[in-house]
Amino acid sequence: MARIFVLWIFIFVSCIASAQSIEVTPDASPLGKGSSEFNAGLAYALGSNGRIDYVKAYELYKAAADLEHIKAQNNLAALYATGLGVEKNPKLAIYWFEKAASQGSSYAEYNLARAYNAGFGVQRDTSLALQLLEKAANNGYFEAQFTLGQMYLTGRGVPTNFKAGLYWLLKGAEQGDPRSMFGVGVIYEEGLAVPIDFKTAREWYVRAAASNFGEANKAIEHLNIIDRK
Repeated sequence: MARIFVLWIFIFVSCIASAQSIEVTPDASPLGKGSSEFNAGLAYALGSNGRIDYVKAYELYKAAADLEHIKAQNNLAALYATGLGVEKNPKLAIYWFEKAASQGSSYAEYNLARAYNAGFGVQRDTSLALQLLEKAANNGYFEAQFTLGQMYLTGRGVPTNFKAGLYWLLKGAEQGDPRSMFGVGVIYEEGLAVPIDFKTAREWYVRAAASNFGEANKAIEHLNIIDRK
């Protein structure tokens, strides 16, 4: 697999996850402050009650966010960022992302990192964006871990560092992210931070393929061709 193709794959995959990161898991206990409002809003946002209604989702998220519900604050910010259910307002998006991040939301930290990197609602600050991304990754958010991994692997926004790329992709893979699994396979196939190891590469590609990451099947077939030579 040509290295230029590998790098293109990572740039392509990172663009797939360009939407705002939102909380999609209902609160297990509806008795928490704002939990019932958040859960009801999430149901409208996901259409799990039979229909998608972002206006209703906005109203319920806002009620929960005013009660300091962290997930609701992040998801409310995402609605302001995208203009779903409410008029698009980057400043309010940043306000609510910051509220959620101040309470420890790694989703909000990741969204803020993207905002500062793009200059969305704030003055562009790539240094702060990287700090926020690293914070989200260290707090266990797989999207941030994957993003850092592909940045270090491709040298986009940071100096190329294959070992750091492998470290963060392994972190994401451990949480079940198929893109990170694929990335680890790429590293072992290409020998980017470790000796070339087709067996280990195949194992990671198989895991990614089992999680429905289509490019992994192509990578497995490529290794099959190598084996037949």
